[in-house]
Amino acid sequence: MVLGMYGLTLILTLSVIGGLIAYFGDKIGMKVGRKKLSLFGLRPKHTSILITIFTGIFIAVSSIAVLTIVSNDVRTALFRMRAIQEALATSEAQLQLSTAQVRDMETNLLQLSAERDQAAADLREALADVERVSQEYVAVLETLEQTRVEVEEERQRVEELEQRRATLEQRYVYLLDGYESLVSQYDRLVDEYLRLENKMRTGDLALRADEIFHASVFEGGRTIEELTQHLTTFLEEADRRALVRGARMESDQNLAIMLTQQTFELAVFSLHQQTQPVVVRAVSKNNTVAGEPVVTYLELIPHEKVFDQGEVLAHSVIDSSILQEVDRAIIDMIGLANDRAVDAGLLTVDGAAVVVSGEQFLQAIAAIKESQGEVRIEAVTQAETWTTQGPIALDLIVHYL
Repeated sequence: MVLGMYGLTLILTLSVIGGLIAYFGDKIGMKVGRKKLSLFGLRPKHTSILITIFTGIFIAVSSIAVLTIVSNDVRTALFRMRAIQEALATSEAQLQLSTAQVRDMETNLLQLSAERDQAAADLREALADVERVSQEYVAVLETLEQTRVEVEEERQRVEELEQRRATLEQRYVYLLDGYESLVSQYDRLVDEYLRLENKMRTGDLALRADEIFHASVFEGGRTIEELTQHLTTFLEEADRRALVRGARMESDQNLAIMLTQQTFELAVFSLHQQTQPVVVRAVSKNNTVAGEPVVTYLELIPHEKVFDQGEVLAHSVIDSSILQEVDRAIIDMIGLANDRAVDAGLLTVDGAAVVVSGEQFLQAIAAIKESQGEVRIEAVTQAETWTTQGPIALDLIVHYL
């Protein structure tokens, strides 16, 4: 806005000055024309034209002078134009150079940006590698710690094995020291075994190992004195049964069983603690040859339920078309039932824990022979059974297959 006002003022000033100079030039020209003045020997007409020319020149010079005085730009344009042009050319060259440099810089910037992006990608990959390596490092540390613990455990195990080795060495020395004694004892036992084996071959076997040769029911809640007397009577009967079977002691031919006092007292004490009836069994510990004493131990079996009514104690599948001795097969099956009843703790009479009536036995034989094929025979309890109620009665049931 200020520059616009400045230009307008300058134009008005030039117009006024030009008008005044033109006015005064015209006046001078008219005076010269009327007076017919001559300059430089020229005709008046030519003098008037010359004055007009000078007036125009003066107007132009005045305008330029005023513009030069008033405007710095005009002065610059009049007196410094060539320098400005040279400077402008120089500036254009510098501009072109700068433009080329800018293009180069842009190219470099693009290259640097690409390198920066590549560096960022490389950095991310490096960070990922660092993270992976860190995880592997942590895993290695954990493995190292676990290995250290395992090594420590293995070291402790080695120490324990070393201690055990030392202990075993001491044990070995101890066993080695007793080796001759054991060899001597072994030879003595072999001789005793051969003697007994020869006696068993040449003599009769009185009792088998683990054979029950006497059993009875003792009431619970009795006094020590009563139980002592009852157990003494029980052992006297057991001794009598063993004598009948052919067993006897060399030192006393009227006695047959060997039972420690400690076993006797322990049995009395155990019976005294019971409140229910108890089955007491006299059992041979080893095979006993006739003429040898019976090494005896006592079994105490409390009063308890062992079988339900109708429970199958033993069974057998018999093919009567190929088996002639049906009665023997039935007897063997009853023997299995008896073994199970004995193992359950039932009271035995002369070693028997089960009984089968003759009628049942004959009916079972007849039913099997009539089948002319395979049958399943079962030994079944007739009633609910307790240990103190033996021997128990069995039913023989035949199922045709």
